[in-house]
Amino acid sequence: MSKTNLWPPREEIAWYPRINQDLCIKCGSCIEFCMHGVYSRQGDKIVVSKPYECIVGCEACRH
Repeated sequence: MSKTNLWPPREEIAWYPRINQDLCIKCGSCIEFCMHGVYSRQGDKIVVSKPYECIVGCEACRH
């Protein structure tokens, strides 16, 4: 029996994480925690540098 993918291809999903820069304390824990390399530093900000590497439904960085 083959595995069925319930999601469309990631490039077709228009959702990706966003960082509220007013609330971000720039600790970098999201960069360390995300195993997909979605976040990075740009100057003094944390940014979503690879939005389509984020796994839809994961929400691990939210915790």
